Amino acid sequence: MVFAPIFGYLGDRYSRRLIMAFGVALWSITTFAGSYIYTYAGFAVFRGMVGIGEASYSTIAPTIISDL
Repeated sequence: MVFAPIFGYLGDRYSRRLIMAFGVALWSITTFAGSYIYTYAGFAVFRGMVGIGEASYSTIAPTIISDL
């Protein structure tokens, strides 16, 4: 939620498709990697990174859909 305005700002100035692709990749990779973490602290860090990827997608995707 904290990173959503940042991705909104970046989406207005840079390629939305690249930002969304980065976010989905980050979301996917950290979800997969987080399943192999054995400590709570590591799991919390990876879940935070999942949230960053999800924030980029949920902010940028509606604007791409409306452009189409």
